[in-house]
Amino acid sequence: MKKFEIFLLLSSFVAVVLILSGCMKVQSGFSSIDAVKSFDLVNPQNPMSFGQIYSSPAIFNGKIFIGGQRGLFVISSTASWCYSSNAAVYSSPSIDATNDIVFAGNNEGQLIYASYPFTNYKTMMVSYYPLISSPLIINGNIYVIDNYGNIFKISESGMEKTYLSTIGGGGSGIWASPVTNGVNLFVGSDNGIFYAVSLNSGNVVWQYQTGGPIYGTAAIGVNGNIYVGSDGLYSFTQNGALRWENPLDGSQIYASPVISQNGIIYVGTTMGEFYAVNSQNGQTIWSINLGTPEGGILSSALIGNDEIYVESGYNFYEIDPSNGDILSYVDVGYNVESNPAFYNGKIYFGCDNGRFYEISISGFMATGGWPMFMHDIYHTGRQS
Repeated sequence: MKKFEIFLLLSSFVAVVLILSGCMKVQSGFSSIDAVKSFDLVNPQNPMSFGQIYSSPAIFNGKIFIGGQRGLFVISSTASWCYSSNAAVYSSPSIDATNDIVFAGNNEGQLIYASYPFTNYKTMMVSYYPLISSPLIINGNIYVIDNYGNIFKISESGMEKTYLSTIGGGGSGIWASPVTNGVNLFVGSDNGIFYAVSLNSGNVVWQYQTGGPIYGTAAIGVNGNIYVGSDGLYSFTQNGALRWENPLDGSQIYASPVISQNGIIYVGTTMGEFYAVNSQNGQTIWSINLGTPEGGILSSALIGNDEIYVESGYNFYEIDPSNGDILSYVDVGYNVESNPAFYNGKIYFGCDNGRFYEISISGFMATGGWPMFMHDIYHTGRQS
């Protein structure tokens, strides 16, 4: 086995052991997948704490940021390390690419943040409840929603916190991350209500009761329409009017929808059915069952130039977007709840067995639409 070089950067950092597992066999005919590697994300300060990775990678200038069981992990081609935390980081990091700052919440209600070159990490106590949602960064402010439903606005310049409001019925869990159109933020709760909340006042502008819990993050189309999964797939106008509802297979949707440049929505269900849906009328274009005894689809798809990538059960699939045919798949050995990200010819995601995956592909990331979780590798959660 090959071990990556480890650097101890500051006393507040601890080394992360990354072990190359060896390439897995890709089972396919034609495939854009070239090689597969996986690594254990282990914090030596808490070596027994490594486990499920719920966080999704954000990427900035070749550095990959992802939460783990005991800290915020930072991975690059030359060095890898961890900002140690006494609590797990389920939150997916968000990056202010203009000011070169990364933000992530942890399960003790703290906001972790650092500026480039990301060697001096700080924490800010935001709430007594876990911060599971990704921070939303816009107009010089960071919007943070705790698991109870409290919404806070933090000024990026002075890191001053303002409480805005509480959603979710007070105690209904907020697991999804907020997205925005620049005026309101949009987020769902496990009480099944989908909310539009004013960025300025924190007031609820409109809300809609769906038929099931909302665990996945919404997507926004180029025309401003909003799409979110619950007991089916829902579409709303920016003003809260229901455009259409597609029940799909009737099972729960954990995954966040993604949208191609030509307006096709791709989303999967917990039963393992993967759908292509017309964003204009909500009609199903095609579907394919990827369900396995190990489970269904728990994370968002990733749209490439000529392929769609999605996880179901223990397998990571490459799908033909025109008809749903399976082009190839890789057995990753465990369920994946971390949403994949693409950068520089590689797809990255975490796994429920505590491993971090790097899949090299010959293809490219799609441009336009909403091609991945939170729209882009910075997790901006907005179209522009």
